[in-house]
Amino acid sequence: MSDLLPAVAAGLEVPGLTSGLQLEPADRVCVFLIDGLGWELLKAHPAEAPFLHSLLGSSMNGTGQPMTAGFPSTTATSLASVGTGLPPGAHGLPGYTVRDPAAGQLMNQLRWRPWT
Repeated sequence: MSDLLPAVAAGLEVPGLTSGLQLEPADRVCVFLIDGLGWELLKAHPAEAPFLHSLLGSSMNGTGQPMTAGFPSTTATSLASVGTGLPPGAHGLPGYTVRDPAAGQLMNQLRWRPWT
């Protein structure tokens, strides 16, 4: 997941950005992220998303391999990886709930409550 936006930027020919994930050069890109819709669901239910299912064989630079999510694979952690281009151990958002060290409170990173 952390390779996605750097690959998009590299495909847009942004100077200095590279990624292990290779995309064709483009002049514009739309990233469409569906939470919870992964490789296994697409394989198991081809009739539900026929176009996306048809792309599985050419994924990951034509290898037909799945893109992987980091660990933990919570929504908050994966969105942080997509947004920062960093794996979970580097961006520091490990899950749904984290402790705000200044306030000593637990904060839900999807709801941003309590606000910090």
